[in-house]
Amino acid sequence: GGRLAARAPALAAAAARLPRHRFAAPVTTQSVPQMLCYQCEQTSAGTGCTTVGVCTKTPQLAGLQDLQMLYNLRLAQLAHAAGPNCPRKAEVRELFLSSTFATLTNVNFDDSRFEAYLKKAAELVSELEATVPSAPKPPPGLPATLPSDRSSLFRAAAP
Repeated sequence: GGRLAARAPALAAAAARLPRHRFAAPVTTQSVPQMLCYQCEQTSAGTGCTTVGVCTKTPQLAGLQDLQMLYNLRLAQLAHAAGPNCPRKAEVRELFLSSTFATLTNVNFDDSRFEAYLKKAAELVSELEATVPSAPKPPPGLPATLPSDRSSLFRAAAP
């Protein structure tokens, strides 16, 4: 006690002379998840997978699936606004059902399949937005244009 108290002023003066360094706080998967998937009964601790899916789903695929669901929401908005005479109605329906089924069944983790779904969805959204003047605003998080290269697409689909 007493010796440490006597040295406190000297220690404080020495500490004040040390150079100041600024370090960023470490990033962990606890604070910034690489993914957030909670679509199946296998989810980690019943709260969702945040690094890699218990089912082996990658963060990239989880992001592509999330982005596809945003595009499906936009397609539904546009098809509804277009009414019964929706142009390309059969293609919209087929893509909506196929991509939703592929996302929800959680059995085939193929990035290229979802990239193809996204490209088709972006094409249909662009065409319908041009022909449906009464369309509501797109959902938050939907990119104005779908990136054309794979690495930019993965960045756009990241959480």
